[in-house]
Amino acid sequence: MLLANNLKALRNACNLTQKQLAEFTGLTIRRIYTYEHGTVKPDIETLFALSEFFGIAINRLLNEDITQTPKAVVPINTDSIGSQIEKYRNLKKMTKAQFAKALGVTPAYISLIEHGKKLPKMETFIRMLNILDAPADDILRDVLNGAIPRQATFVQCAVSSLPLFKQRLALDLLLKTVEVLKSADVNLPDENETR
Repeated sequence: MLLANNLKALRNACNLTQKQLAEFTGLTIRRIYTYEHGTVKPDIETLFALSEFFGIAINRLLNEDITQTPKAVVPINTDSIGSQIEKYRNLKKMTKAQFAKALGVTPAYISLIEHGKKLPKMETFIRMLNILDAPADDILRDVLNGAIPRQATFVQCAVSSLPLFKQRLALDLLLKTVEVLKSADVNLPDENETR
């Protein structure tokens, strides 16, 4: 039952329904249900996929009661993913209808994704990235800790594109912000609650 409770806690911590988790992982709702109720245990391949999805080691998933510490899970920011996909679609100068046709889905499906109401299956997501020539780490930048250095590079490029006077202002603002964030007087959420 430990695995079942952990899977349910992780899904709830990510604010996902069983249907959403099934869509994002390529599993069926029925399988998610049986795993969470302990009637069936996932095979090793599925266990690996779930541990990858939730960003938790299989050993912890199987052997630790993580129901008390689900804050370490990063909730999926579907709005951000959707808006990034829309941004790249617009950069490609594709209408929703054109994008949907290239992807083999309906424009309504694209709208759901771009408005953060639905996450595509992994295969569909990869096809989207290829059609849009979009880097996955940019699309997923608000849910991947590894994307932070890339975001810093984007900030650096954005600042570099400014006139010299505005570059100095931007750098001053960034440095002041860093000082404030380092200050003990600032109440910030736990690091594990963000990103």
